[in-house]
Amino acid sequence: MTHKFLLACLLLGVGAAAAAQTESAATSEESEQLKIAAVEALMSAPPERALSILTRVLEGEGSDELKERALFVVSQIDLPQAQELLRQT
Repeated sequence: MTHKFLLACLLLGVGAAAAAQTESAATSEESEQLKIAAVEALMSAPPERALSILTRVLEGEGSDELKERALFVVSQIDLPQAQELLRQT
């Protein structure tokens, strides 16, 4: 696994304890920017893993900007499930 992928998992809630510490240490704006960077880092992750995380981002309570970035990353994944997620969204 790459460091970017691990960071993305932590910041997007896969590692809840670590993400909670990161959340309390950063301001809301910094936290949002970190989440966006984590979503963008998923472009270098294995497609199946990235798609699972991106689906949770799109179903979650994130900002519109975060969800827009997640949709862009989904559009770069060449899997039928990704195309279906785009159609549904």
